[in-house]
Amino acid sequence: TTSSIPLIAASIMSKKIATNSTKIVIDLKVGSGALINNLYDARKLAHLMIKIGEKYEREVICLLTNMDVPLGKAIGNGLEVKEAILTLKGKGPKDLEKLSVSLASYMVSMAKDVPLKVAFAEVMDALKSLKGYDKFKQIIEYQKGDIKDISVKRDRISIKSKKSGYIKSINALKFGEAARDIKAGRFSKNDTIDYEVGFYLNKTVGDKVVEGEDLFTAFTNTEYDFNKLLDAYEFSIKKEEQVLIYEVIK
Repeated sequence: TTSSIPLIAASIMSKKIATNSTKIVIDLKVGSGALINNLYDARKLAHLMIKIGEKYEREVICLLTNMDVPLGKAIGNGLEVKEAILTLKGKGPKDLEKLSVSLASYMVSMAKDVPLKVAFAEVMDALKSLKGYDKFKQIIEYQKGDIKDISVKRDRISIKSKKSGYIKSINALKFGEAARDIKAGRFSKNDTIDYEVGFYLNKTVGDKVVEGEDLFTAFTNTEYDFNKLLDAYEFSIKKEEQVLIYEVIK
């Protein structure tokens, strides 16, 4: 809840150390949708967590990743779990798959002490063979969960684009705040979260959009001016690729 670098480092690393993890890979988000919104502070935080890890004989790697735009297409609890399942089946958004595979590859490389290329091949095999998905189901079943029982709101509102062009950026913070407003998140720890609400981005960064096309869909029955989220979008006349992983710090 705060962008204090020492507090973030202590919060993250204390949990990892308490669980006796010896190899730690951290996805350190940077951008408008994260607590750390610039690379300078992200690097400071990464080096601090690595230093804490060294003190407790833990190997730590930090991937600085882009949170200026939403990752994947789903925003909200149930919607994001459904998207994660699709990704484990090799059918999810490409940016989410790419980042997940990168993080997993570093973890396998560290844990097995093998080159990153070897680890990447093993991760891709787990993805394509559905071994990763099967392990996910096993974990959920062990915790008495049921992935067949993931519901989302039937009430849906489609918001159409008022512009044509390529999507250059989507402000993740504005969508995060809107998700909180419709109860996908909370203002205080006593608030009740609605796991069925959220957003689905029909078009995302790099996509070509024609005026009048569905830009995003809101899954909610809450009264809200969703058209104001059109301000979260920036368009350009040509396609521009977003950087997914800024750098890796060891």
